[in-house]
Amino acid sequence: MQLIAEGKVSVLIDACDPCIGQRLGSPKLLYKFKSFENISLLELYLKRLKDLGSLAQQKYGKKHFQRDPILPIICVNDHEIEEVEQELIKNNYFGYSGLYCFSTVN
Repeated sequence: MQLIAEGKVSVLIDACDPCIGQRLGSPKLLYKFKSFENISLLELYLKRLKDLGSLAQQKYGKKHFQRDPILPIICVNDHEIEEVEQELIKNNYFGYSGLYCFSTVN
């Protein structure tokens, strides 16, 4: 938790399984779960990371960064990156000031 408060933690969200996205009809990160207030898996991940960062800062003191304490790095398939990037833009990156999104070639 102290490393998070110091901004020394990043998290890789690996969403590169092409089979799951094809079965769901959209990138798996954008799939909305009714049991989680109809939010997407991506939004759920990012919200929980943001909450964990806030908790760490409350416990170990808030540091001043240009970004959130936890740096999310999102990896998606090359044919899904546009859709995921549009969702991030549409939702103002879910409040993140630092976030990376890249694709892999299948």
